[in-house]
Amino acid sequence: MLLVQKNKIFLGLTIIFIGIRYGLHAFDYDKFHELVTLSTFALYFTLLTVVTRFLVRKKKILLVNVTILFVLLFLTELICYFYLGMPKKEWKDFSTVNPSDHIGYQLGHVPWADSVWHDTKVLGGDTIFDTYYTVDSINRRVTPDYDETKDKYAIFFGCSVCYGYGLKDNQTIPYYLQQNTKSYNSYNYGFNGWGCHHMLARLEHKDLSKEVKEKEGVGVYIFIWSHIRRAIGDMRIYTGWGHTMPYYYLADGEIIRDGNFAKGRWFKSKFYEYLDKSYIWDCFEVNLPIDTRENHMILAAEIIRKAKETYIKQFGNDNFYVVIHPTDWAEFTPEKNEQFKAILKERGIDYLDYSQKVILDNEHIIIGDGHPNEKSDEKLAKMLVKDLELR
Repeated sequence: MLLVQKNKIFLGLTIIFIGIRYGLHAFDYDKFHELVTLSTFALYFTLLTVVTRFLVRKKKILLVNVTILFVLLFLTELICYFYLGMPKKEWKDFSTVNPSDHIGYQLGHVPWADSVWHDTKVLGGDTIFDTYYTVDSINRRVTPDYDETKDKYAIFFGCSVCYGYGLKDNQTIPYYLQQNTKSYNSYNYGFNGWGCHHMLARLEHKDLSKEVKEKEGVGVYIFIWSHIRRAIGDMRIYTGWGHTMPYYYLADGEIIRDGNFAKGRWFKSKFYEYLDKSYIWDCFEVNLPIDTRENHMILAAEIIRKAKETYIKQFGNDNFYVVIHPTDWAEFTPEKNEQFKAILKERGIDYLDYSQKVILDNEHIIIGDGHPNEKSDEKLAKMLVKDLELR
């Protein structure tokens, strides 16, 4: 009789916690996220208690030990949740809906065509930047002051550093290179959060030589160290903004495209999604893979090599250069930089190492943000003009 009553209590608690958990989540998760999370913890604890009691009665000692491990893990999660200040977890949708021929499917997130974006960043009441981004009809950031009398092109690939995050249209690396040459018009194919895999995907999506008027010129890829992590789609990048990014892998020495990270490597991506719900990983700031290894560098280099090959086929010249941009990323070391440069050299990829030539101090960054400012961009562009002997 007592056993029946206890079972009814646990059943009742389970129903109550399920009702709170899913009811409040559906009603207003943002407002009641603490109650939703606490009811979720209570629900799991109740279920673990029921399972443990059942296994104890059945004398399944080994399985009891397993459930005890789960209880300890559960308690660690709870402690980390309180330690972090009971934060709200984002409930992210990792599905992808664009058709395969859509540029959004090919590249993931893209700047809207024919648009002007107003972007501001405010920190502690201070305006860090207040700017506009102009995007043309084929999803490129506009480089002002195009000159029809110029007969050469400089086509740029990269991330927010190339795109000019936080800066005006006339404060980017492509713009300053264009202004400091007599023969070159610049084209900006970079965007925030992109990497070498976006460069390759964009080249494979369409023949870019048909989008550039000039017939001679150079291709420049602005590389920062975190592009390697983006190319492998690590846990933090995947669960942050990268689930729709193009997924490439290396098989028998060849770079293969398999959709995006959400679909192309389903099992690992689902595992990352599950871990992203854990407060333990947030508390200890763990990322997977933990370190950038040589095989990760090789994958990035092979993606760059294939991008270079595609560029050569489209533009008819091999004037393609990787620019290693300065970085303050914690994992970057001079030793790893030398290792990566050696990998690039083995694959016949020309590079310019500016990692120690432009220092990202307070004079060269957007204060309160960390991205390079217009002074940094102009300095680097002038170095490119000189080192590549552009006229």
